[in-house]
Amino acid sequence: MITIKGKKHPIYLPGSWEDLTPAWYLYTIERLLLLVAGQITPVDLRVSLMLRYTGYRPRRWRLFPDDPERRAIINHNLVLLSGLIEFPLRGAEINTRFHRNPLPFVKIGRRRYAGKRFDTGIVIRTDITAREFSDAFDLVKAYAASGREECLDSLCAILYPAIPGNPRANALSGHERRFARVPFLTRYAILVWFTGIARYFMDHPDYKVLFSDTTASRLDRPDRVDLGLSEIIMHLSLDGFGSKEEMERSTIVEFFDMQVKSLKKKIAAALASGLKEHDIASRAGIHYSVIQRLS
Repeated sequence: MITIKGKKHPIYLPGSWEDLTPAWYLYTIERLLLLVAGQITPVDLRVSLMLRYTGYRPRRWRLFPDDPERRAIINHNLVLLSGLIEFPLRGAEINTRFHRNPLPFVKIGRRRYAGKRFDTGIVIRTDITAREFSDAFDLVKAYAASGREECLDSLCAILYPAIPGNPRANALSGHERRFARVPFLTRYAILVWFTGIARYFMDHPDYKVLFSDTTASRLDRPDRVDLGLSEIIMHLSLDGFGSKEEMERSTIVEFFDMQVKSLKKKIAAALASGLKEHDIASRAGIHYSVIQRLS
């Protein structure tokens, strides 16, 4: 929290997503959608968030109801104060860097469904499996391409399962139909959170190579994420990393670690065959610095 000294008492403003309550998080996403749609300005966004977070309600100045100068001063100070709320945006884009799930549960009717865990810090703590991440990743891409809300429903059903610990049974339970009754804002807020999870791996110095575009190469590279989970599992199984069932049940962090280890083995084999690092980088479509780090 950001603490500001006030005349009578301190003013507290959130400094990160983790400072928000679930209700504040949903309101923030709602205002961000208006910003993206061009219906409000960044200043409007920050002022509205500041008013919501602090509970302040502007009123006409009682002693000087017709004093436009005092009102201008008050408005100016509100704009300055709201400028401290920087975390919802990164440049012109929505900031999707979350350290934990901003919506711990979703209520549908009388039931509450707990969300999956993805906590970042010194270590990552997550119960999202490789299969769940892969399916959710595909649904996000499908929603971006089609805009169909059924994609959101299925995404939410994965991340807020009705049958925790059993992804296959959950997928066959028809749980996604329950989420069709959930407000669009809540479903979209879940999408934003998962986008942050994907972005975390895509920006991570060790894992981002798994998301890179492939180029024509002599190095067989079915360990890239965009080739599909089944192909990756088959490749890793041949490399001795475990059975199909074991890999599908592994967390996404464990699964990506397997892929990185597999890539390191391929680079080591290529170097042992006499290839130079810059040759491997060129043929595999990987930056030279990444080859150096993994070799």
